[in-house]
Amino acid sequence: PGRPAVLRQTLDALAAWLQTAAPAVATPPAAAPADADTAATTPHLLYLPGPAHLRIAVQVDGRTTVREVDIGERALLDEVAALRQAVQDPGRDPRPLAQALYARLWAPVADLLPPDAPLQIQAEGVLRYLPFGLLHDGGGWLLERHTLAMDAGPPPARAQQ
Repeated sequence: PGRPAVLRQTLDALAAWLQTAAPAVATPPAAAPADADTAATTPHLLYLPGPAHLRIAVQVDGRTTVREVDIGERALLDEVAALRQAVQDPGRDPRPLAQALYARLWAPVADLLPPDAPLQIQAEGVLRYLPFGLLHDGGGWLLERHTLAMDAGPPPARAQQ
């Protein structure tokens, strides 16, 4: 019964830590680019869905910003599943669903990201099953604008603490 409250407290603590200690968050060695300069300049996005809110942490140039979106993991599950089904059905246009997810997942942080830059994305929970390149802004697909690297590894050790 107390699990949602504990999860909310954990997410709040993680968001507070990301705000203050983000420069110490490093890319896990397996996902780190060979060029250290590239690793330092590649923007990182971390998606943390919770029961009632989604937190998106964006690290660019050593600064971290956390934005919160009012959507729970269950609603995200439904939207991601609907998009995946639409993409697999040749008779359906996936753009409306892709645009709705763009509005929820990308638009809140788009102002923080350099245009046309390569991006590193780490998604937790149901968002691991979302092909982010399929997000659509109304004019084009995300994969047409950015090179996306998905990090499927665990969160950095300090974030787990």
